[in-house]
Amino acid sequence: MAVQPLDIEPGDFITSFDYLMEKEALIVGTSRGLLLLHNVEDNATEIVGNVEGGVKCISPSPDGDLLGVITGLGQMLVMTHDWDLLYEMALEDLPEDVSISEISLLFFIQF
Repeated sequence: MAVQPLDIEPGDFITSFDYLMEKEALIVGTSRGLLLLHNVEDNATEIVGNVEGGVKCISPSPDGDLLGVITGLGQMLVMTHDWDLLYEMALEDLPEDVSISEISLLFFIQF
């Protein structure tokens, strides 16, 4: 299998990606906030969302039903695999002694 480039705008770059079992595709986040779904098998890419402030981190839940996104504006978003926004929270609202990795792990274990 040959490596294929992902077509994004000049000046934009990939900041995070992960594999979504449910979609059998890669979810890719960019510095300008694009959420792209890339099907490796047929090399097709579609824009599934746009996040204000850019994408810093993407993390699917263990069962693949939810997707967590950290934005460049300090928001934590939780979406369904159909891209519906379920939850949004400012990271500054987290208690000082809780790290982002702890809160996302606890959140996804509950679901």
